[in-house]
Amino acid sequence: MRPANTMRAAFLVSLLSCVIACAGVTVVLDRFEKRLKVAGADLVNVTTRADKIASSVAALSDRIEHLSDEIRFSAPADLGHKHTAIRQFVITSNLAQVDAPIIFVGDSITETARLPASLCGHPVVNAGVGGASSSSYLAFGKSFLSEINAPLIVVALGTNDSQIGARNAPPFAGSYKRLIEFLKTRAAALVLVGVPHLEMGGALAASYFDEAASVRNNAAIQAAAASNSAQFADVRAAMQGERLTLDGVHLTRKGYDEWMTPIIDAIGKALDCGSTSELMAVTR
Repeated sequence: MRPANTMRAAFLVSLLSCVIACAGVTVVLDRFEKRLKVAGADLVNVTTRADKIASSVAALSDRIEHLSDEIRFSAPADLGHKHTAIRQFVITSNLAQVDAPIIFVGDSITETARLPASLCGHPVVNAGVGGASSSSYLAFGKSFLSEINAPLIVVALGTNDSQIGARNAPPFAGSYKRLIEFLKTRAAALVLVGVPHLEMGGALAASYFDEAASVRNNAAIQAAAASNSAQFADVRAAMQGERLTLDGVHLTRKGYDEWMTPIIDAIGKALDCGSTSELMAVTR
């Protein structure tokens, strides 16, 4: 074969090889593109599923946190005793020592409050217990209030129902209604106290509480007061100052002053026993 023919043949072979190679690459690229599309669709599905899982995990975490708070309500405290058992003993003992008391039902805000010894001629008993919510207090209260016939019960609950962990709990309005239905059988009159403002700059409030929930719960309490012909103590409207809490939730001395004023006013109206200024003078 002549050199020219040999070169031409070699060139044709090379060209044919390139064509075959390019065809092969095209097929490979086409398959790769299809696989990328499938992988992309799978990735979208995985991402969507991951978002749903993350949302479910967050909701579960909130629920676990709320249940943990409910458990802590009756968890062992110092010396191996349960805090609720100690409070039950103290409250039962105090109730046994007085006649016709005004009873303050509540959570840690109530438990740590320096309440007056008496109001409107009635002794005052502090039945607050730290950690209480509207649902947990119902079972707790039945243990020592079932035989009580009080002239007045003040109900100051709803703050712990405003925790982030309570978002997936049964609706507050329902548990609060059940509590009120029970307390109505134990008292001639009720004063229902609204939920105080949360100072969200405080560490406890920022980490564990939901201000929007506290607003809703406050509205539910006001509605319950109206439907039960009870006095509503609008502490939220009264507490407009600054630095009213120690941690965004629990009150300072100034906070308690502003918290007590509408409560005393509501008690005076419920029992028709004097002006707010007269009753407030008794608490000083």
